[in-house]
Amino acid sequence: MSTGGVDTLRTRRRHLRPSRGEGVRRGLRETTFIIVSALVLSALVRAFLVQAFYVPSASMEDTLMVSDRIIASKITTRIAGVSRGEVVVFQDPGGWLPDPPPAADSLRSKARSALTFIGLLPSDTGQDLVKRAIGLSGDRVVCCDAQGRIEVNGVGLDEPYVKGRTDQVAFDIVVPPQSMFVLGDNRGDSR
Repeated sequence: MSTGGVDTLRTRRRHLRPSRGEGVRRGLRETTFIIVSALVLSALVRAFLVQAFYVPSASMEDTLMVSDRIIASKITTRIAGVSRGEVVVFQDPGGWLPDPPPAADSLRSKARSALTFIGLLPSDTGQDLVKRAIGLSGDRVVCCDAQGRIEVNGVGLDEPYVKGRTDQVAFDIVVPPQSMFVLGDNRGDSR
């Protein structure tokens, strides 16, 4: 009985098996591919589907507290638009907030910016606002009716989530096209 076949099989297996260095390189390539794919997927989700934010101010108390983290859907807004009463996140259109401090040039701040960009950390630019949509394009918004409630198109709003009095400042506006009228739930601090 010949053992040549067994020796040949063992020799083939040794040649088919990657060397230790090749196995490490293959593992590094696979790991790198997985990490890069996850980062790209995270950035795409942040860009088109949802984004995390920090609540920047007390204007939404007691519904949302300062530094709460929230996730805002981008796709539902694109498909269905914004409805009255919904909580919305938007960038300061200019002049609502103080200018942000100059960006730090440290490695930590750069890493934080990168992680925020790809969606692993909530946005904390200091220029994002969280408010409740009260009036939409063409709505007439008035403060206030005899009960101290905001009126939209002549109908008083029942807003059980409101903290504080709404009737601190009287106004009567018509919301311009392509705009919305927003207020924080903490009407005494709705900046």
